[in-house]
Formats: sequence, C-alpha cells, structure tokens
Amino acid sequence: MNTTHATTPARAPFDAVFHNGRVLVSAARPGATPSAIAVRGGRVAATGTAAELLAGAGPATETVDLAGRLLMPGLIDAHLHPLWGAKALANPSLNYEPLTVPQTLARLRNILDADPGAPDDHWLVVQGWLRLGGSDVDRDDLDKLPTRRPILIFSNDCHSAALNSRALDRLGINENTPDEPDGTIVRRPGRRPAGLIEDAPAMRLFDRVTHLAPQAAARLLENAQRALNAQGVTAVLDARALPEQFEAFALLRAQRRLTLRVAAAVEIPPTRVRDVSQVENALRELDVFRAKYAPVRWGNPAPDLAVTHSKFFVDGMLPNKTAFMRHPYFENTGGAGTPALRQTDYRARPYYTAAQLEALFNASARHGFHPHMHIIADGAADLTLDALEKTRAAHPRRDFRPSMAHNDLMSPDLYARFRALGVIATLSYQWCAMPASMWPLFRDVTGDERFHRDLETHGKFFDAGVTVAYGSDWPIDPLNEWYNLQCGLTRRIGPGHPRLDSDRDLTVPEVLRSATLNAARQLGLERHIGSLEPGKYADFIVLDRDVLKTPPESFAETKVLRTVVAGKTVHEA
Repeated sequence: MNTTHATTPARAPFDAVFHNGRVLVSAARPGATPSAIAVRGGRVAATGTAAELLAGAGPATETVDLAGRLLMPGLIDAHLHPLWGAKALANPSLNYEPLTVPQTLARLRNILDADPGAPDDHWLVVQGWLRLGGSDVDRDDLDKLPTRRPILIFSNDCHSAALNSRALDRLGINENTPDEPDGTIVRRPGRRPAGLIEDAPAMRLFDRVTHLAPQAAARLLENAQRALNAQGVTAVLDARALPEQFEAFALLRAQRRLTLRVAAAVEIPPTRVRDVSQVENALRELDVFRAKYAPVRWGNPAPDLAVTHSKFFVDGMLPNKTAFMRHPYFENTGGAGTPALRQTDYRARPYYTAAQLEALFNASARHGFHPHMHIIADGAADLTLDALEKTRAAHPRRDFRPSMAHNDLMSPDLYARFRALGVIATLSYQWCAMPASMWPLFRDVTGDERFHRDLETHGKFFDAGVTVAYGSDWPIDPLNEWYNLQCGLTRRIGPGHPRLDSDRDLTVPEVLRSATLNAARQLGLERHIGSLEPGKYADFIVLDRDVLKTPPESFAETKVLRTVVAGKTVHEA
C-alpha cells in the first residue's frame, strides 16, 4: 500500500480516505462492496467511489491506495482471556504439545537448567500444558525434578493446575483443605492432595501465584494488544476480568496506549453466593467494580473499557468428566484399538444450583449486566436455559443479552431454546478441528452416537436461527484467529486430515458475521462497531487477499496488512 497526502482543499476535509479497493461494509451484505471509505473524527464518514471521497480530501488528509485489496470491519473476539494470554506470551510453555510424563519432566528440567540462578523461593510457572491426551503429571512426578522451587503447571484449557509438594505447602493445600463447590482438589487415599487441581480453583491459584502490579501487567497487556491487533482484532470481551488486569487496562487508557475496545465479564463464583440472600450484595460489588474501573461510556470513538457482563462457570470439561451431562458418561472398558463403550450412571455436577442461577440472572438484569456462561455439556445448558426463561418472564422489556460460551455437547432440542430465549451462542470453531488422535478422548466419554451427532455442532446453531458470536478463548489455543475461522469452514485441522462429521461446514459470510456484527451485538456495541456504516467507529482492517473469494482451506493464510481503531493505525505489516 502506498500512502500519500492529498493537496486539494475541501470544505469539510476527511482525516483519511482509503480507496482503490473493496470495502466490505457489512458481513450481512457481502455483495455490496464500494471502492473507498472516508474517516473523520474517529468515525466512518462515508463510503463510495474514490472520485466521490477524494473530492472531500484536504491538505492534511491521509490517502491510502488499497491497490485492489479488501478492507473490512475489524474482528471482534467475543470470548478470550487477554491477561492469561499475555502471561502465556511471557512464561515458559510446553507449547500445547501432547507429551508423556517423562517428556514433560524432561522439558521442565530444560526450563530449570536455563535459569540456574533462580532462588529456591522463586515460583516456576509453566503454561501451555496439554492435559487432554497428554501427560497427567502430579506432585509425585514433579517432586522428582532437581529443584526446591515451587512449581505450578497451568493447562492450556486453564482448567487444570499441577503442583509439586513445595507449591502445595506454599499455598497451604493439605488434607484439611476444604473442597470447593466449583472444582476439584484431586486426592489420594487419606485425602492427600495429588497435586492436581481442576476447574475454577485451578484458575484462582494461577491468578494468586502470578499476580502482577499494574505497571508490570500493563507491559504484558501491551504485548497482548500488539498480538491481537496484528491478527486484525479491534475489540474483545475479557471473559473473566479481575482488578489485576483492569487496573492495567485503565493505566493504558490513561496513557493513551489502549489499542483495543475492551468489554468485560466479571465472575461471581458460587462461593460468593452460597446462600441466595448474598446475591444482591454480589451484584452491588459488581456495580462498584464497574464504577471504579470502567463505567459504560462508549460515546467517544477512542478505545475504552466497559464492564458489561456477569460471568458464571456452570460446569467443567468433557475429557476429565467435570462437564455436567444430561445423560450419563460412557467409559471404555476395552482397549484403544478395540473400544468397548459402556454407559455409566455418572453425570458430573453443576457448579451452581438452579436457585443460585435464577437469583443471579434476575439480579444481573436489574443491575444492567448481561450474563455470560461457560457451558460445555447439555445438562449445564438445560439448567441455565431454565433459569434464563424465568428471568425473561420477569424482565420482558429489559435489554438483556445472555450468552453461553463453548456449548461443546448439545442435544438436538436445545438449539430452538437458544433462539426462543434470545441466547447468543459464543463458539470457538477450532474445537471442531481436533486431530483424530484426540477423537477417542471425547468418543469414550460421550458414546459413539453422540460423538457423531452432538459434538461441536456449530452449523446447527446457525440453521436454527441462533445468533452466533465467535470467541477464540485464547490462550486455551494459540492465538491464530484466521486459522480458527478456517476450522469453522472445514472442520479439520488442515488439508488431508480427517473431518469431524457431526455437523456441516460453515460458510464464509457466517464466520465473518459471527466475528463482526454478531460479536458486536453480544458486547452491546452494535450501534458503534461490527460494520462500517457512516457514523460508526472507524475500526477496520486491510487484508492481503479477498477472503470472500478465498478457498476455505486457505483461509488461515490470510495476513492483516493494517489494523485501524478509531481511525488510527495500530498495526501495519
């Protein structure tokens, strides 16, 4: 792209004109692509032809020749964890690889050897541990490492932590530590902690061990911003916001270094509302969080923060059997080559009661928060939809936008309920493109019929008329937005790999709509972002190819040449 400056004066000059390309104004209308777009005051001023818009250029107007390339709305990632992702960029990693226990320990020894001068009280925190299909290391394994340092290994899905004995002692986790309602301390005989912590307690331990002061967290978040902007991301939903990152985000905003629009979901764990009489106080605390860090403004095009959602982890994960199922789990009583699946009587448990969810959703509606739920299996979906139905009846005229993220295993009757209740399905498309070596992990717990019918059914949500928003869930997977969209289009990890056959492939307009307009609706920002109509914020990206014409199997090769937020370039390749 060649950048020049126009010299012809005009009555109302634009700040910038991008011309000689194709402008995808809206993923809802992919056929309408004018050749130019103009920016003024951080907003889209006009779209049209180059001749029309260049006539409005002035001496200071930046004019950018797109050289035939596609300009489209910036991507909106409607579910990710930016501070966890920022820490994953900074911490040692096992790189999401399936490793045996000996391989894992060898990697950890290499990491220790690379920092021989670290004091004995210095935590070793390692991320990117692929527990699914990988090593199930515990304290006894980690205790074999030649170090006295406390060790915490955080799984890629952020739902498991492995700790050595020194770490358990530092954290005060022992036989007398009470179990928590939203996760599991895996134990050996005599209640001896095995050094494996699952679900929300694992997240809280990671947050506790890796907590940073605002300046340090801000430096990491700037790295995350750069990585996201380079992928074409201009707005996000932080799906589990804490004061740690919001102090840092607020610092970046005050220093005019914020290059993302950040909406946030703040978790209210079941431990906070053991009795439903505590719900109102929990929402008042959320009001205080919103007022302190990010009052809802959005009136100014500059990147900003807002606390928009309450967050609830309703269940766990499928392979470790903590997702709450409508029907019982299966188990494989045969071998890997000759599976013999038998249904058990175990369904796991939800992490909230029906009474807790009903009270929390009603209070969220009253206080102006949209509930955002982690949902993996259909038992958790049933419980959540029942509570949302009662909230809808109690608040029929409120702007209330519940969203349920992940939805990995859904029974066929659930899609109609999503649509009827106006529930947004937030989906991570890459999860339908698991390697065939991991298929048995899911088939063995879901049963063969449900594996081929109900697992990662993204197209069925679209077909039922459900509003689908895209969320990467980074750092659960490496940050690769265009690859994730490609997975939705092909349902395979790449050409030549087996395809998960539980659903149809998505279309290019569907995945683009989910990552722009629909994600904007989930964030409550569709009046401002998600498309490029005049008056909306000038958040857009320039690509190296026309993705409307790109073969699905090549989608991941897309490169973002320029990312613009509020009319200002925040990334240029």
